[in-house]
Amino acid sequence: MFLGGVLLSGCGKTLKSGWNDFKAYYNTFYNAKEYFNEGRQAILDQSRSLNPDRPERVYPAPVSAGRESFGQAIAKCTRLLRHHPESRWVDDAVLLMGKSYYYLEDYATAMKWFERLGNSDISPPMRRQMIFWKGRTMLEMGTHSQGIRYLEDILSQYPPEWPAEERGKLQVLVAEHHTMLEHWKQASDWLSAALKNLSDRKVRGPAFFLYGQLLERQGRLGEASYAFGQVSSYYPGVEYEYWSQVKQAEVFRQLENPGGARSIYQQLLNNDKYVVRAESLKVEIARTLQMEGKTGEAEERYRTLLYGNRPMESRSLKALVHYQLGQLNSEVYKNYETAAAHFDTSASLRETPVEASEEDAAVLAEAFGQYTDIKQSIQRIDSLLWMGTLTQEKQDSLINRIRAARRRKLLEQRERSDERIMNQPALPDEADSTNRSAIYGFLNHRSQRLVNQGKAEFRIIWGDRPLADNWRRREAVSQATGQRAEEVQRLVFDGEGREVPEGSPLDVDDIPRTTAERDQLLAERASYYYQMGNVFFLDLNNADSARYYYQKVIHSNHNPTVLPRAMYALTEVFRSAGPIDSLRHWRQQTLSAYPDSEYARLLKKQNGKAIISEPDSTQALRRQFRLIEASGDSLAGLRLRLLALDHRSSALAPHIHYRGIRRYIEQARVFQWLDDLLEASLVTPDADSSGIIPLKELRYTTTRWDSVQAVLSEHTSVFPDSPYYPDIKRLQSEITVPDRLPGPTCDDYGVELKVAQGLDNFLSSVAWPSKVREGTVSGEITYTFVVDKKGRVLSYELTSPRTSLGIEEVLEASFEELRFEAIPVKEPVSELRCRFSFPVNP
Repeated sequence: MFLGGVLLSGCGKTLKSGWNDFKAYYNTFYNAKEYFNEGRQAILDQSRSLNPDRPERVYPAPVSAGRESFGQAIAKCTRLLRHHPESRWVDDAVLLMGKSYYYLEDYATAMKWFERLGNSDISPPMRRQMIFWKGRTMLEMGTHSQGIRYLEDILSQYPPEWPAEERGKLQVLVAEHHTMLEHWKQASDWLSAALKNLSDRKVRGPAFFLYGQLLERQGRLGEASYAFGQVSSYYPGVEYEYWSQVKQAEVFRQLENPGGARSIYQQLLNNDKYVVRAESLKVEIARTLQMEGKTGEAEERYRTLLYGNRPMESRSLKALVHYQLGQLNSEVYKNYETAAAHFDTSASLRETPVEASEEDAAVLAEAFGQYTDIKQSIQRIDSLLWMGTLTQEKQDSLINRIRAARRRKLLEQRERSDERIMNQPALPDEADSTNRSAIYGFLNHRSQRLVNQGKAEFRIIWGDRPLADNWRRREAVSQATGQRAEEVQRLVFDGEGREVPEGSPLDVDDIPRTTAERDQLLAERASYYYQMGNVFFLDLNNADSARYYYQKVIHSNHNPTVLPRAMYALTEVFRSAGPIDSLRHWRQQTLSAYPDSEYARLLKKQNGKAIISEPDSTQALRRQFRLIEASGDSLAGLRLRLLALDHRSSALAPHIHYRGIRRYIEQARVFQWLDDLLEASLVTPDADSSGIIPLKELRYTTTRWDSVQAVLSEHTSVFPDSPYYPDIKRLQSEITVPDRLPGPTCDDYGVELKVAQGLDNFLSSVAWPSKVREGTVSGEITYTFVVDKKGRVLSYELTSPRTSLGIEEVLEASFEELRFEAIPVKEPVSELRCRFSFPVNP
């Protein structure tokens, strides 16, 4: 009887345990699994787009989907752990909670649950799952070195009886950790091992894609092509199928197999699944033709894409096409003006290069734009020199020929105007006009958009005729009065008297009449030759063209200031591109002709080194210059200036400093436009306006224009023999500030300026030059500020003498952040002039 009681008691405990497991499963864990699967399905339903330019994860990071379902799963698992702590489903619930927190992107909490599970006595299948998810969580947490050590330790002790499939998945995780650290070799080795163990098609396809990317980065192009070719056979999805073939085509192009690449692109283009990517594929086909040397066919395809019956819609693809056309015109056709236009358009359509290998389109646009400006200046001088050789009779004959050409041109314009009148836009419907008048007033004067539309339609018919009586007669008289001067201005010649396309306008008064005037023009042209050489050498990396223009400076022998610079620049060209014999020749020529110059000193300092492959300070300076130019940094102007000042003895320094000035001017214009835009939006807000705010006449009175004036003065003082001197003087005369009345001063009211953020805080934010940081320089820098009563800086002027250490430059760069406290003046004054001194290492 006692035995029966014991049996009944044991059976009761077993029945009770089974009943508890039954309730735990169906009341909590079953529902938790359902919620988890629901959340995971929501993640799988999210479309995944690949970025083939970066390594693609085999196990992608979680996305923000299914969050409510994962929260419900966690709640159910928590209830199970609280009410059924002895249930057989506890370990499953802990694993499910960790996975749910992982998908909620709460990786720290997920890691705690996985580690709790790992410290328990769990079954081998459960332990393998825990290891996998812990390694995956470490991937998201960015603890890659720790993750590699953890997973490699597990794999080194991986029991042989455990499944090879799960070993492969762990090996993929190790490869992904190495990939995040850019350990391409280790990552590809681990993936290679993983692919031997994996059979899951959903994993093998993405694994082959990543494997191909890693091999491509190592230059193992044949193996990469094979890997990309394997992806589609595992049906990993449309994205993987498309990009694996595109990547294989890219590898074919790198293997100099453009025919194979074009075949792949054409197959993709013919596939209806990829119709939305037709534009991109057409661009790639054209690029492949360009790589094959079929430039004519490539150019035709580019132009069809831009200007055909169905123009492209994608801005980024338009930018790429303009970039490629810029390359064609610059490298093949040597048409640098057209190249500049295409690069400029490309830069305006995108902010960054489509491919890392492409140079920044904005940098190229500026470089080729500068080439165009310099070329037109040279053409203008050539024309003036040639016209100076003509007799008065020949000049008159030339004018008559120009008049005939202009008459033909005017006749053609008149015929086109007649065609516009015949094809003028249809008049609006009468009822529509009545409704518009009721809403927007007579002639729609209340709607700026409709007013602008009316102006545009008026110009289609009448052109830019003035709104005045007898305008036709007045125009004819004014044309006749200034006809001779205007016509001469519109014709440009080269050095041999042939007509060339219109460039810089000519003025009859600029034609040289004396030997001195002719010599001045010749010297100016030599300076432009030197500038052109700098553009090719520094900006376009075209040593051959740079050498040609430097040698023109030397052979013309018209500018003694630029001549030694050109000779030294030639040594740098031959040092970077060879041959060594030419380097030695021009080194000796420079030392012989200018033994006491700074260029001779630099050449002696090099101690006769003529090793082309050895990097030198000039090459390093060129690299720094190009990096700053391509950075798009808002402080690029300041960085270029400081770079030039730090290397002021280099022949490249004036060029770099001048490019910095151009950046300063560009920023000053942009900020004035923003100020005008803000002012316009505050004064005349109009919901119907076109949104186009014209740039007002430049005022040159803001702090940024003050900075421009400062760097212009700095250029003439630091680089007195600069080949850019004529341009600097022209800019200085153009950027003139209206005379400002002295006005009241802080001394008049017994007040002084106080820095709002604290003087010490402001000074600590300044990027002082090294000599200041080292404490070897001390003193104070004094400025006169024009401020309003709120303490806002309107303009400033350096009062103390400018140093040559770059202190003022870095200080002025920080003035954008400088604010003074409000000035306690009760009188109605709009601004005050106040002196303020900044201590340097007090």
